[in-house]
Formats: sequence, structure tokens, C-alpha cells
Amino acid sequence: MPASISTRRPHEPDANGTGRGAAGPPMLIELASRLTIAEVAGVREQFLETVAGGAPVTVDASQVSEVDTAGLQLLLALRHAVPAFAWQGISEPVRRAARLLGLEGPLGLVDRTPG
Repeated sequence: MPASISTRRPHEPDANGTGRGAAGPPMLIELASRLTIAEVAGVREQFLETVAGGAPVTVDASQVSEVDTAGLQLLLALRHAVPAFAWQGISEPVRRAARLLGLEGPLGLVDRTPG
């Protein structure tokens, strides 16, 4: 099974040259196409390792084409676990699922354009 997320720190090549934050270097989490109950256990472990240092986290969910309640629950837990959380991209399936479950506000998706 392919990895469900990939992560990188700014000292690795990146297009926008993000610098280091006070809590350590920011982390970009790029989600794969599926974020469902079948992937959540593995992704959760990767999330825990990623946020262990308290660094700012940016999530790119633009490639997610399939998400379920377990996937949204994991994203919500991640959003609450890190002090500095931002979205880089949000796919329409993620937005639609969040809207159906009333999680647009808690996930910070209100007034965000798809991407």
C-alpha cells in the first residue's frame, strides 16, 4: 500500500522558502488520495511522529479524493494537537464531507476556497 502522507521540513527543497519557527522548523504534511478508516491507523502514527516536536504544521489535502468520518476525525485531532496549524490546499471531497458532518468550522475550512 502506498504511503498515505508525505512530510518534509523547510531545509529540504521547497518552492516558497519557508523559514524556521520558534518551536522548530515547520512541517508540511501532504495527504495522498485516500484518507479513510483503512489508512487512519498508519497515518495517525505518522502524524504523532510529525507533531511530537511542537513545530507548526501545514496540511495539503488538495489530492484527497476519498475521505470518511475516521479521516476527518484524524484531521480534527491533528488540528487541535498543534499550536500552529494551517491548510495549504483542500479538495472538494474533504470540504463536502466536512460540510455534511458539520465540521467545516472546527476544521477551520470556513471561508476557504477549494484547492
